[in-house]
Amino acid sequence: WYDTGHEGTPSEEWYRLAAQRQQQRHNYHHVRACGDCAIRSICDGFHTQYTTRWGGGEARPYPGTRISDPHHFIAGQRKRDYVIPDEAASREMSPPEGGGRMAGQLTLEGSGGAADRHTKPARR
Repeated sequence: WYDTGHEGTPSEEWYRLAAQRQQQRHNYHHVRACGDCAIRSICDGFHTQYTTRWGGGEARPYPGTRISDPHHFIAGQRKRDYVIPDEAASREMSPPEGGGRMAGQLTLEGSGGAADRHTKPARR
């Protein structure tokens, strides 16, 4: 959605269709354990290369009531919006009252990996 120039949040229908296309395009499928899984409807399953090499025997169904909301696991996460550096000074850097998305600058320097976000103690 973000990479097609659309602003805002896609509809749930758009999300489900896009997820199905990606699942087919990247050869994901569900294994036997997925039949009883509470998150099957929002899970892509396993990549075919993985199950061809390792099988699906270690998979365990997620227990509980069926979950169909694709935002279920991320609903409580605090998010950060990418802000162009020139705009960063004009945006508030703290989370809005009541939760929700945070505005702030995310830099794209370095590799983007954990090492870029942490400083290491000096070696003696």
